[in-house]
Amino acid sequence: MSKKILVYGGSFDPPHRGHLLLLKAAFKAVRPDFCHVVPAFVSPFKSGPAESFVSRKRLIGLALEEAFSPAERKKITVDPFECRQKRKTYTYELLRHLRRRYPCAVFYLLMGSDCALSFGKWRNYREVAAGAQLLVGLRSDTPDTTPAREICSFRTLDGTFPPVSSTSVRSRIYSSGKVPHDVPDAVAGYIKKRGLYGLRAHKYLKTRLKPERCEHSLGVAKLARELAERHGGDPADAALAGLLHDAGKQYSRGRLRAFAARHGLLRKPWLREIAQNQPSLLHSFAGAVIARREFSVSSEDILLAVENHTLGRAGMTQLEKIIFVADASSEERGFRAAREIRAAAFKDLDAAVCKTAAMKLSHIIKGAKWFCPKGLELWNSLIRRAREKGSAE
Repeated sequence: MSKKILVYGGSFDPPHRGHLLLLKAAFKAVRPDFCHVVPAFVSPFKSGPAESFVSRKRLIGLALEEAFSPAERKKITVDPFECRQKRKTYTYELLRHLRRRYPCAVFYLLMGSDCALSFGKWRNYREVAAGAQLLVGLRSDTPDTTPAREICSFRTLDGTFPPVSSTSVRSRIYSSGKVPHDVPDAVAGYIKKRGLYGLRAHKYLKTRLKPERCEHSLGVAKLARELAERHGGDPADAALAGLLHDAGKQYSRGRLRAFAARHGLLRKPWLREIAQNQPSLLHSFAGAVIARREFSVSSEDILLAVENHTLGRAGMTQLEKIIFVADASSEERGFRAAREIRAAAFKDLDAAVCKTAAMKLSHIIKGAKWFCPKGLELWNSLIRRAREKGSAE
């Protein structure tokens, strides 16, 4: 009789109860001889895992110990195949590798209904569908898989599964400093012990920033997460950028100048101008350096969002806009303009950016403060865009 091989890939960044429920349902449905749980090195659909393969492998092991019997765990391998490739790897490559290992086996590929709906976008998806029977668990937020059935056939597992994702778990940890109940207890304990998923950043900020500044950072992280969810962005990236955006506020003006000089920021003429006229503005650029050096943030989008959250810039990315707006309108900012910006941001992010820039410009004029040319560039670009939009209409 042919061996039955169950394959379950994903970021598992971190593993959560939804992963375990889906895997247990698949075990019950097909009773596999072996199961390969395969953490992604870099997902084809994501920028990369927040934590290392070593950490995620340990977390998966703890999750499996909590959910499966010793006999079942003997059948499960946390497969380092994708990590060994040291590159973006596709499912068809994984299946080719496993077929060489199990030449006469029957393969089952496990996924949630959210993945099934995007299956047609997978590289060589027809080869994947021909080489493995697809097992799909229906998530409560994507119960209708009719569009997926037009692309491929699959077997639906019994039951309905929670709409939790690793991205949503990460975003909640970043924005609150607490591990949600969607994470198994042993996994949560390890995350807390090692300070994973931003918990080390929370501790760092609490020891370096004033309490009201920490409260603001949490408020920005929460609002940024919500705005990313509303506008189709990455809520985890938004929450992390919001959490770290004011890390540079730990320094006085003099120390900011010294920090900027030490890290080569003053090589840029316009940053030297800021250092001379309004050195407190350097905290944004210092924050990006801290995010990269202290917390190994490599995402250029996150670093730009931290760097430009105060002044903004012409041509901001969606994440930059979210942090620019969230910094000005987080919930602890109780004044009227902040409430108006916050309300606008959930309807029209660009309109909220304009309101934020106008508020900052008014504040500078009323206070007779130096106006940084970068802020002026943003304002002029918004005016040009508004005129172009009006002309087009």
